[in-house]
Amino acid sequence: MDKRTKYLIELQIVNFIFGFVGIFAKLITLSAEAIIFFRALFTAFILYFFISFKKINFKIKDKKQMKLIIFLGILFGFHWVLYYSAIKISTVAIGFLALLTHPVITVFLEPIFRKEKIKMIDVFSGLLVIIGILLMVPEFSLKNDITLGLTLGIIAAFFYSFRNIMLKDISDEYPTSLLMFYQVLVSFIILIPFVDFVNLQPTSKDFLYLVILALVFTAIPHTIFARLFRVIKAKTVSISASLQPVYATIIAYFVLSEVPSLRTIIGGAIIVVTAILESFKKE
Repeated sequence: MDKRTKYLIELQIVNFIFGFVGIFAKLITLSAEAIIFFRALFTAFILYFFISFKKINFKIKDKKQMKLIIFLGILFGFHWVLYYSAIKISTVAIGFLALLTHPVITVFLEPIFRKEKIKMIDVFSGLLVIIGILLMVPEFSLKNDITLGLTLGIIAAFFYSFRNIMLKDISDEYPTSLLMFYQVLVSFIILIPFVDFVNLQPTSKDFLYLVILALVFTAIPHTIFARLFRVIKAKTVSISASLQPVYATIIAYFVLSEVPSLRTIIGGAIIVVTAILESFKKE
């Protein structure tokens, strides 16, 4: 087997693993804030030992970069909480598809920060995503769980896009594991005031799921994903990532018996296709 084929197989395995992430929002009985609090804490511990084992220097060069990393951690923490809230309120498919709007959100946000003009093809992509979202919305009321889930998921996608744009300014200067460590550490710290510790009663099964989520579905796949980004074209990685909602929907069907509506399938298909088109354009 040649290296490229091996990398592509690894990439699909990682995407399939990411497809399980949303399931834990349903399986764990805690609130979204509490889940992310523990997920960030456990992931930080795992990454700390990994970085120490690899003998990577924990030091950040200056205060300006540290402030940026703290800001990235805040964005990442809010992204995680909103994303899990979206899934808890609606369905796994809705949460994943809402998050998949982030490539299109990025093409509108990035020109603002890079002082570039927005291209007409990006406007067209934005319109397609809006059409896809409108098809998925059962009614224009936040009292509807699907509508509220979509809204929270799209806001989560906004935070994710914003974080990724800011991350570009520092991603080449430090190992991915180190940047991830500080981001999840900050996420853990900022969530302390939002967790109801008085009424927090996680079961032994909750803790088991949280450890599995942190180790198998966060620390390991994110590390592998970052490595693959260096050996596979960004276009290929992005297109492959567009399959995550498909995997997630199939997994949710078998694990949670969640069946997406026809509106969700059609609207989601439009969003997936648009994300793939954006990936082709980026290359």
